Amino acid sequence: MSLTSNSIHWAIKFVDSHSDGDLFPKILEINAINEMADEFVRLIEGKDLSSFPPGSCRRFIVPKDEIAYRQATQLDPQDSIILSALIYQYGQGIEDRRLPSTTVFSYRFKPDITLGLYASQTSWNDFWTTVYEESQKFSTILYCDIADFYNQIYHHVIENQLIASDFPNQAIKWIISLLESTTAGVSRGVPVGPHPVHLIAESAMIPIDNSLSSMGINLT
Repeated sequence: MSLTSNSIHWAIKFVDSHSDGDLFPKILEINAINEMADEFVRLIEGKDLSSFPPGSCRRFIVPKDEIAYRQATQLDPQDSIILSALIYQYGQGIEDRRLPSTTVFSYRFKPDITLGLYASQTSWNDFWTTVYEESQKFSTILYCDIADFYNQIYHHVIENQLIASDFPNQAIKWIISLLESTTAGVSRGVPVGPHPVHLIAESAMIPIDNSLSSMGINLT
């Protein structure tokens, strides 16, 4: 299956409203695409995605906190819209396989043109509130963090999770080719910054979340 007109139109409005990622201001090319949205949609709607190979991305070193930095990526404008449209159109397949939002809090897929791709703006606070309440039942708690998470995700893991989430083969191939273009062909790492990548990264956690849940560990 290819992208529908509705998905592409939504993606254009989304990127125009929310920029192409968390870390950079909206680039001027998005204004031009938004003004010629109908023409842009006609060029992509129903086409084989292999006709739109990923373009060049931009990489920047940005502050992570007061003493740390990380590498962030800004996708080609066309790639940002295509990726946003793919996640809008097929992302529910990932969301449906995840544990309940009372167990896994981060980046719950619920596209809204005003709020963005994800349901809650308070998930971080919700997580810590729930953790505190649950911790009152135990004398000891274990807190873990995945160091440099996005850069450690293998592309074959993403591919397997997209297959399990019923993404069409054409969409999977395009997404993997985009990831490979941002890692210079290395089969590990997803770009930090673009909004749609959050759900792709979350898909890689589904097997881990399920494993933790089966052991009775109910918060991630």
